Amino acid sequence: MASHVVSDNAISAAPLAATVDAKNQTSVTSSPAAASLKNDAIATVASNRRWFSWHESGTSPEEKKLIFKLDWFTLSFACLMFFIKQLDQNNISNAYVSGMADELGFGPGNELSWMNTYFSVGTILGGLVSNLIITVVRPRIWLPSCLLTWSVFVLALFKCNHAYQFYVLRFFIGVFESAAWPGVMYCLGSWYRKSELARRSGLFVMSGVLGQMFSGYLQAALFTGMHGKGGMSAWRWLFIFDFILAIPVAAYGFITFPDTPHTTRAFYFDEWERERSRQRIEEEGRKPVGKMDWSVIRRIFGSWQVYSFTAAYSFWTLTCGSYVMQYFSIYLKKSGLYTAPEINNIPTCIGAVNFVVMVSTGYIADKLGGRALVCGVVGCWMILNYSILTAWDVPHKLRMAAFIMHGCYGCFTPLIAGWANEACGGDQQKRAFVLSFMVSVGSAVVIPFQQIQMASGEAPEFSKTHGWGSALAWVLALTLWTASKASKASKEPTEAMSKTIVIIGVTGAQGGSVGQTFLQLPGWRVRGVTRNPEGESAKGLKSEGAEIVQGDLDDKESLIRAFQGAHVIFSNTDFFAHLQQAMAQPDITKNRSTLEYAYDREVGQGIRIAEAAADPSVNKTLERFVMSTLSHATKWSGGKYKAVYHFDSKAAMIKATEERFPEIAARMSTVTIGHYVTVWKLFDRLAPKLQPDGSYLMSRNTPPDFKMPFIVTERDTGGFVKALVDLPPNKHIMGVSEEMTLPEWVEIWGRVNDVRAAYKEITRDELFEGVPEDFAKEIGDGFDYFHEFGLTGGDPAILHADQLGVKVPVTSMEEYIRSEDWSTVIQ
Repeated sequence: MASHVVSDNAISAAPLAATVDAKNQTSVTSSPAAASLKNDAIATVASNRRWFSWHESGTSPEEKKLIFKLDWFTLSFACLMFFIKQLDQNNISNAYVSGMADELGFGPGNELSWMNTYFSVGTILGGLVSNLIITVVRPRIWLPSCLLTWSVFVLALFKCNHAYQFYVLRFFIGVFESAAWPGVMYCLGSWYRKSELARRSGLFVMSGVLGQMFSGYLQAALFTGMHGKGGMSAWRWLFIFDFILAIPVAAYGFITFPDTPHTTRAFYFDEWERERSRQRIEEEGRKPVGKMDWSVIRRIFGSWQVYSFTAAYSFWTLTCGSYVMQYFSIYLKKSGLYTAPEINNIPTCIGAVNFVVMVSTGYIADKLGGRALVCGVVGCWMILNYSILTAWDVPHKLRMAAFIMHGCYGCFTPLIAGWANEACGGDQQKRAFVLSFMVSVGSAVVIPFQQIQMASGEAPEFSKTHGWGSALAWVLALTLWTASKASKASKEPTEAMSKTIVIIGVTGAQGGSVGQTFLQLPGWRVRGVTRNPEGESAKGLKSEGAEIVQGDLDDKESLIRAFQGAHVIFSNTDFFAHLQQAMAQPDITKNRSTLEYAYDREVGQGIRIAEAAADPSVNKTLERFVMSTLSHATKWSGGKYKAVYHFDSKAAMIKATEERFPEIAARMSTVTIGHYVTVWKLFDRLAPKLQPDGSYLMSRNTPPDFKMPFIVTERDTGGFVKALVDLPPNKHIMGVSEEMTLPEWVEIWGRVNDVRAAYKEITRDELFEGVPEDFAKEIGDGFDYFHEFGLTGGDPAILHADQLGVKVPVTSMEEYIRSEDWSTVIQ
C-alpha cells in the first residue's frame, strides 16, 4: 500500500492529523454553512478583548495566588519606597517656605536652586552605577540599604545651618535615591509580564505623586503641632519625621523583598511558585539579547528614535515643570496672604491634578491607540498656563489657577516613554538605550537652565531672567514636535491603520484557514508564501485579495524578501513531505534513517524561518511569530517515547529559536493543532467502512473511552491564530474544535447520514497492515504517545482558549459532518 502523505505539516498535531490539500479545502469551505461559521468566528474573535483587567486573560487560580503574593510583598515595597523617595526629594522645598529661608537668610543666593542642582548631579552620577550594582548585589539588600542610607542623610539636614551643608547632604541623598526608580523598575520587570507590568507601573508612579503631596501635608501638620518643640523650628522636625517614616519601610524591604525569580529565597513562595515565576519570565522572552558590539551601536545611533525622543524629553524637562510646585510655594509665601500650613497644603493641588491627568491621559491614549493627539492637547493646555505666568500681570486668582493646572505636565513622562517604546518596536537593545539615554540627557540639560533662567532667588516672577517666557518656548517646541509626529502619521494612513500577516503554507489546510480569516478582518493584509505563485490554489487566493510571493524554506534570502514589512508571521513546517521524499529516494538520506532525515530537514527549515524573521530588515516591524507546533514527546513522556520524530522536531525548532534568536522568541506564540477530522480523506481506512449487513464500521487503534481532540482545520485554525495575535506573546493555545470519543463521533455520523454505524477498536498492527514500515512506526508511536499522554503531553503551558480568556468560535462535529460530502464513503 502506498504511503498517504501530503504537504503543509501533514499529520500536524496529532497522529494522522493530516492536511487537506487545496482541492479538498475548497469543498469544505465553499458551503453557505461554512461561510457563516467562518464569519461568526471572525466577528467573535475580533471583539472578545477587554480593555482592562488586573490579571491577564486566562490566568489560572494558582498563578493568581502567585501574583497576589507579588503584589502584596514586591509591589507594596516598591510603592512605599518610591513614596519615601518623592517625600524626601520634595521636603526641601516645603522646609524652605516654612521658615528655613527666613531663619537661615536664604533667598538672594539662589540656595534652593543650588540644592536642586546638587541633588540632580548626585542622581545622574549615582544612576550610572546603581543598576550595575543591583545585578551583583541582591536587590533585597541593595534597595533597602540605599533607602536607609539616604534617609540618614535626610535626618542630618535637621542640623544644617549653612548652605554648603545642605549642598553636600543633598548631593548624597541624590546619589542613593538614584537607585529607587531604575532599581525598582528592574525588579518589577523581573517578576511581572509586560501586560501586568503596565498596570503595576501605574500604581508605582502614583505612589510618587502621593509622596510629593504628603510632604506638604506633613510639613503643615508639623508647623501647627511641633513648631518650637525641643527648641527646634517645624522645618527641622520635617527631616526627623521623614527619617522615622523610612525606617519601617526599609525593614519591610530587608525582610520581604524577593530579589529576582532566579535568586529568590522569599519565605512566602513554595517550590512550584518559584519555578512558575522563572517560567513566566522565560515565556516573556526575558533572555540575553546578544552581545553589544559596534553593529548595535551603529544601529542605535543611526536610528531616528534616539534623537527624536531625546529631543522631546529634553523639551519637557526644560519647561521646569517638576519645579513648579516649589515656585508656587514661594509665590504663596511672598504674597503674604497665607499661613505656613496653607503655603504647604495649597500646592498639593498640583499633585492632585497630576494624578487625575496622568490616569485619564493614559486611558484615553490606550483607547485612541496613539499618543500624539493626547500630547498635543496637553501641550496646548501647558501653553495656556505658561502664557498666563509669562504675562504675570493678571488677577491673583488666575495666576493661582495657572499654577494649579500646571499639574497636567506630569503625564508627559509615561506618554513619551510609551511612545518611544512603541517606536523602537522589537529592537530590545535600541529600546533600552533610547529610554535611558533620553532620561539622562533630559536630566542633564535642565540643570544649567534651571540655574540661569529660573533661579529660586528670582522666583516667582523671574522678571529679570524671563524664566516663564523661556519655559514657554520649550513648551511650544514640545507641542510642535508632537504635531509633526501626528502629521507624519496622518500622511501614512495605510501603514498606520493596517498590518501584514505572512503565511507559510498558505495553500494548505492550516495556512489556508489563516489566510481566509485574516482576509476578512479589517486592517489586515495577507501575504502568502509558496514555492509556486502561479499554482491554481495560489491564484485563487490572489483573486480574493491576498498577495502571493515566492519563497523557499531552503533559501533564507527568499524568506527574508517574503517577510519584509510583516507584523505577524505564521510558520508551519512539514515533516511528512520530507519523509515521503526520503522513502521515494533512499539515496538522499546519507547514512541516516528516513525518519532521521525527515527530522533534520524539518528542523533545519524551521530554524531557517526563525533566522529570516530575525533579520533586522524583518525584525523592525515584526510583532508576533506564531508557530504551528506539537508537544515534546520525549520530555513529557519522561523518556518513554524517544523517537516520535514529527513531535520532537517541533520542540527542537522552539529550543533553537529561544537560544539563537531570543528577539523572535520574545514575540513567539504557538498553536498545537488537534487531530484533523478530515484525515479519512488521506488515509481511507480511517473512514467508516460498509459492512456486509449494510451498516458502517469505523476501525482504529484508539481506545473507545479516549476523548479525541478534533479540529476542523480548514475552518478553525485561523481563529486560533487570530486569538494568539490578540493575546500577549508567549501564549500557547490548543487548537481543538471539539473533544469526544470515537463512538460518540460515529453515532453522530450515522444519525446525520441516516445509516447504522459503530466503532471498533483494533490493534496497531491491524491498523497499519501493509503500510510502509517507517511511516507505520512514526504514526504508530505517535498514536501510542497521544493515547497515553494526550495532545499536549501534560505540558501546563498549552491551554484551551477559554483558559486564556478568549472565545474562539469553532465548528462542532455535527456541523462538520452535516456540511461534508460523504459520497465517496456511503455507497
